[in-house]
Amino acid sequence: MTTPNRYFDSVQEAYIDLLLLEEFWSSAPFRSWWLEQVAFPNPDRHEFVTAQHSVIDAEGESDLVFEVNDEAGIRWAILIEDKVDAGAQPRQGERYRERGERGVLEDKWDRFVTCIVARESYLAEQPDARQYDHRISLESIRDVLATSDIETERRSYKIGVLDAAIDPTYAGYVKKVDEGVTAFLERYAGLAADLHELRIKSPLTGGPRSVWIYFDVGVKGVDLIHKATKGFVDLQIQPHIMSREELHRLGTTLLEGDMSLAETGKSTSIRLMVRPFDKLSETDDTVIRSALEGARRLLALSRQIEALGDA
Repeated sequence: MTTPNRYFDSVQEAYIDLLLLEEFWSSAPFRSWWLEQVAFPNPDRHEFVTAQHSVIDAEGESDLVFEVNDEAGIRWAILIEDKVDAGAQPRQGERYRERGERGVLEDKWDRFVTCIVARESYLAEQPDARQYDHRISLESIRDVLATSDIETERRSYKIGVLDAAIDPTYAGYVKKVDEGVTAFLERYAGLAADLHELRIKSPLTGGPRSVWIYFDVGVKGVDLIHKATKGFVDLQIQPHIMSREELHRLGTTLLEGDMSLAETGKSTSIRLMVRPFDKLSETDDTVIRSALEGARRLLALSRQIEALGDA
């Protein structure tokens, strides 16, 4: 096996996204193999339409959308979620299906399937993987590329990147539920309900690094996330709700003195710094209460943003 992290300090999901995007655009055999995995009829006889990265609509973001026509001219979309170093977000698989259904209603395509790409261990162990129509492992992608007829140096690079993403010693890897993190999340959810009537919508189980806590905001396109080990709470706002420019303009009236704006991918977050949780099992409940107070303040702010968006 190629030495892990040979090409990068760490392999992020975007690297795998772009690797797949290149193959969709440039390799008919790879496209046919992929279509076979998702039960597309006569995959060798497809007509390639397009492949796009980070496609955002009202239901959220798809990592990749791969579109083809079948022999009968029926338009298909394969909506792909890629998992390398992040845990599942609430209702993520369901939201992929909602985006697919919206695409049919808006006449973007006639049929769709959803697909998750991850390590074999993730696909076998994580319940969220079963929310998708099809599951494709990084290992199987590696095997296909290893036997492809692309030039040796290009093949070696791609396999090296995949090996680094597959290797379980990679820093972002979450293999199984961590009992200490799960106990912390359960205690946290109880305090949230008792103190501030905040409702946790994240699963109350987690791996040793999956300590992002999602709250129920009730507004599509707005997420309230406590990134516990990073030390801040984010009110993450997608651009179709309010643009980055609008948020900057409203910042002086919306934001309190200890809040700031942060770019989080294509979204913009209103960020409130709190004490990070370095050792979850030893965390005093007063630290959790402090974080929950920050989340409560941002939840109130989300109502103001919702009202401004409706105005």
